[in-house]
Amino acid sequence: MSPENVFMRKAAFRLRAMLNSIFFSGIRRLYWSAQGMVIGRHTAVPRMMVTWPHQVQIGSHCVLEPDLFFKFDGICKPGPSIHIGDHTFLGRG
Repeated sequence: MSPENVFMRKAAFRLRAMLNSIFFSGIRRLYWSAQGMVIGRHTAVPRMMVTWPHQVQIGSHCVLEPDLFFKFDGICKPGPSIHIGDHTFLGRG
C-alpha cells in the first residue's frame, strides 16, 4: 500500500470518528438534559451511564472520555449533588 493511500485511509477514519462524535454528542446531550442533567456549553457528551441524571451537573468546556459511570447513592434531594466544574478532564471509566 502506498504512503499516500495509508494517509488518506487514516484521515478518513479520523474524520468519520470526529463527525460521529459530534453528531451523537448532540443526541446524548438532548437525552441527558431531558432526564434532568445539567450540561455546560462546549462540553461533548460521550457514552456514559448515570444512576440519577438529575443529580449530576457538568460544567462548560469539559473533556469527558467515553464509558464514564456517575453513581449517586445519597439521599435524593432537589438539585444536583455531583458537581463537575468548568474546564475539567475526566478519563475513561
